[in-house]
Amino acid sequence: MANNPPVQRWFMEGGALPPLLGLLADPDVVVRTKAVLALSALVRHYGPGLEAFRLAGGLTKLLALLGCSGVDAAVEAAEAASADAGSAGGQQLGTAAAAAGGSQAGGAAVAAAEDEEAADERWVQQRSQHRRLTRKVLALVHYMLLKHPADRLAAAEYGIVSQLQSCLDSAPDSDMRQAALSVLVELLADPGAWQWVQQHAGQQGLEQQLLRLQRQHAELGAEDREAEAEEGQLVGQCIAALQAGQPPAGGSTGAGDGAAGMEDHVDLDPYQDGGERAEKAVSLRQPQQRQQQQQQQ
Repeated sequence: MANNPPVQRWFMEGGALPPLLGLLADPDVVVRTKAVLALSALVRHYGPGLEAFRLAGGLTKLLALLGCSGVDAAVEAAEAASADAGSAGGQQLGTAAAAAGGSQAGGAAVAAAEDEEAADERWVQQRSQHRRLTRKVLALVHYMLLKHPADRLAAAEYGIVSQLQSCLDSAPDSDMRQAALSVLVELLADPGAWQWVQQHAGQQGLEQQLLRLQRQHAELGAEDREAEAEEGQLVGQCIAALQAGQPPAGGSTGAGDGAAGMEDHVDLDPYQDGGERAEKAVSLRQPQQRQQQQQQQ
């Protein structure tokens, strides 16, 4: 579906957007992640899909999903459950030892250890799933801000900067930091969002955080520094923007404002009017119908 305008339009006209938006509130993190992936495929390089997503409150829904600390409420609940399981296991062990003697206590100890190990594995899995969701959300937010610069100030006002800072603090890998930094670069490229960050978002704390990341990057070995070169460049861009004495002159990092931000969106007219690209349009006919048509030809 991604980058395929006829298919994207078919899904939009078929009413795919509302149920996908509803799935963003699903209690299962895997379902939420898949919903974000589907929405991303629906709107990327397809202007009508992106605009419909925006008008349906897509940006605020994505920002509500951001658990950039890497341990959101669900993961913290899993961690608490793991701790409770360990505590309960210890209590069960003590009770069993007092009531049934050494052999039964040994069996209880094994069972408690297995329960605790299983709880730890579930917690690690949930943590990984939530981090994956965060990366996907950040990627889609970045795309939205890139294509519609007018939303950058709103994102700053909704509190995304503090979420990005939390993400930078706890990110386990460079990919996560790059995703957060890419969003921050878009914010700081907008005059309104830049001013908001300077006045409301603890600019000094953010700058110190970025300078610390820059020092850590400089201390990496040559091979690791090369592998994380993009992250280093993004950190440098953010620091330069924060240290600038005045807002940026332009409102974009390259996408442009308004219609210019949609310059890579594909026009559907060639597909609709039988132009030279019409042959690339997806066919929704069943295999049997296609076979009959081929036989007739």
